[in-house]
Amino acid sequence: MMEFLYFPENKLEYLPSVAFLIITLALAMYMMMFILKINRKQERKAKELEQQIMMKMEASETSRMSKAEESSSSQKVTTRHIQADKQ
Repeated sequence: MMEFLYFPENKLEYLPSVAFLIITLALAMYMMMFILKINRKQERKAKELEQQIMMKMEASETSRMSKAEESSSSQKVTTRHIQADKQ
């Protein structure tokens, strides 16, 4: 009736398949741990890169702001000189 299923009488015939299953599971666990280790390393590098970029952006913002302040102060001085000349 169910001739396609094979259950051996001698249970020692299960050993190769069980050994293969254990080896496969061990390799899968090792690969998962390896991938997670690489992921942590890449995440650390990405955070460092992000911090460097943010520091550069902040530095460029402060330099732009200081340049804007210098130009606005020079414009004030120029208008004062013009007003003094008119009087």
